[in-house]
Amino acid sequence: MSWVKLKEKDLRISCKIRAKDFKTTAEVPPLEEMVGQDRAVKATEFGLRIKRPGYNIFMTGLTGTGKSSYAQSIIQNYRQKNRFRMTGSMSITLKTRGNQLP
Repeated sequence: MSWVKLKEKDLRISCKIRAKDFKTTAEVPPLEEMVGQDRAVKATEFGLRIKRPGYNIFMTGLTGTGKSSYAQSIIQNYRQKNRFRMTGSMSITLKTRGNQLP
């Protein structure tokens, strides 16, 4: 096996966006679906169809992957499509190491 010495320019990946309708990412609307998480999407949709008290939907994953945005988006869409009114409450709890809230 031979070693190849890489130059700095060989380690960069550039993303050229040809058509952008925004100046900053703050103007980009949040995704309405989870990319590459088909099983999680199906499980969430299943959980929303349960109309009995005491059932919860639990999401876990790395920080910044869009779990909270997705949860809020799918609940809003589900309400509109199904004329659904939440009878309980929705809470999003974040935990860090040592069970300390951020």
